[in-house]
Amino acid sequence: MSPEGASGGWYAGPPELYGSDPVETPWMEAGPDRLTITRDGAVVHQGRHALLCPGTTEPRTADRITPGAFALSLIRATALDEAARHAPGTDGPPPVNWEMHRTLTQMLERWRKGGTLRESSLLLVEWLASELCAYVVGQVGDRARVEQWLEDFGDEVCRAQQHAHPAGPTAVAILSVVAEDLDPRPQDPAGTERLVRIGALYLRYFRDGHQVEDAREMALTFALWAGSQLAALMLHAPGRITSYLDARDHAEAKRQAKTDAP
Repeated sequence: MSPEGASGGWYAGPPELYGSDPVETPWMEAGPDRLTITRDGAVVHQGRHALLCPGTTEPRTADRITPGAFALSLIRATALDEAARHAPGTDGPPPVNWEMHRTLTQMLERWRKGGTLRESSLLLVEWLASELCAYVVGQVGDRARVEQWLEDFGDEVCRAQQHAHPAGPTAVAILSVVAEDLDPRPQDPAGTERLVRIGALYLRYFRDGHQVEDAREMALTFALWAGSQLAALMLHAPGRITSYLDARDHAEAKRQAKTDAP
């Protein structure tokens, strides 16, 4: 159901969910910065921190987003989902974030069609792993404790894996490589030597004919782990998570602007 007048077609939703004005609730509670608005499949408003909208006909937003910026958008979604799970009065885990799943699939398919799936998804995974390691360092501190965390976490992951082609063991091996360069701050993309080591592990995980599926499984694994760790580091406070990631987005935008400068 859409509002009448000039705004017709911009929003849709049942009146029992949104009340008399379907515009007011999402705009006031989420804010325009986190909303993507489409009309007839075309983006008419793209919030700076909104996930890319699957199935739209606006290519510019997806084309210009970097693996680092996309990694931060995935972490934002998973961290806020984790914070919501810990909100007072919440009963049980939140529903699966299918929007994030579709958005990730859309981006991977775009990279596949452009012939850059392996390279771009490797950079995405490297960013997610680096962010995750930084959050762990922020919580446990020194190298010895991080190594113990990795050992314990690796054992837990291996016991819990139920996927037919599990990403967990490979993801833990990648984390071990990233953790060798410990620093309390998230890092810029890895140097060539480390990226080659990560790539050897990551690309060995790929199966012929299942590359998008395998890239998605690995990215989702890291995004969920990183979101959980960031939410814990920020005491499951949505405002803290948002402020931190806003700053990280700004830093990544400045870094990319320098990279793109002639």
